[in-house]
Amino acid sequence: MVEDIKKIAEKFGIVLSKEEALKVQKELKRWCKPSIRADGEIIKTRDGSFTLISKEYGEPYHSVYAGAVRECYEKFLLPSGLIDKTKKSSRITIIDIGFGLGYNSVVAIHHLKNINPAIEIKIYGLDKTFPSKLPPMPEPYTDLHNKVWENRNALEREGVLIELIEGDIRNTIGVIKDRADAIFHDPFSPFRNPEMWTIDLLRKITGKLKEDGIWVSYTSALCVRKALRMLGLFVGESTPVGRKRGGTVCSPSKKFELSIHEERKLNLSPYAIPLKDETLNTPPKEILIRYFCEVVKIKDT
Repeated sequence: MVEDIKKIAEKFGIVLSKEEALKVQKELKRWCKPSIRADGEIIKTRDGSFTLISKEYGEPYHSVYAGAVRECYEKFLLPSGLIDKTKKSSRITIIDIGFGLGYNSVVAIHHLKNINPAIEIKIYGLDKTFPSKLPPMPEPYTDLHNKVWENRNALEREGVLIELIEGDIRNTIGVIKDRADAIFHDPFSPFRNPEMWTIDLLRKITGKLKEDGIWVSYTSALCVRKALRMLGLFVGESTPVGRKRGGTVCSPSKKFELSIHEERKLNLSPYAIPLKDETLNTPPKEILIRYFCEVVKIKDT
């Protein structure tokens, strides 16, 4: 493993001593272990709604501690600005990255349509693969959730159009030509699914925002916040839900800010450097090793 780490580091022009390679190995073990072991199982979350455990990533599709539906509403819809925008707009566009079980989009449609029944909603749902096993959503979301998956190629219903796009998002994001009012960024965590959080992909994704659009995610990872900051976006923190730290929001024009404490971490932590994937086809393992090589080098200076 140590020799493999050194060889991968060399691909990126990084020379490691054996001691440094061992430190990288330790970082990988610390940050990349599965958060939950219940491969492929449907489990109940704290608010009574259900989610699925990913066998590939060793993580649930939604927060077990916050509750799956609660997370969709409080971590994604509320911070997205869509509720206010729906009150005065005739049409909104959402890009749902890491569409997963479809919960974020279904919750958004339900609540936005309740606010403005005439609103037209266009949603692009992107994921590498769509799950074959689906937990049931509770009422009042059940019917809409079922309709989404019955018409998975495209759902058009009562002013709502959902287009699902399957494949490596590093490639498929280019298919979308519309600008989004909100982007829900909800892949698995940065150290389990790193190719989805690199500065290079985030540049392409946030480039799809309208000038007043908002990108929103559950993550508080410093590597992600630093990448967004380096892309020239205003970066802030959403209200914590189910854990101590809030998620992340950013926008080209809305002047979000981080707390003094979070700003200090972003400026001083060795982990506050972006994940990188200039070619947009780097294997996830290599993205992580490169990142932790850079972290170790910073720590050793």
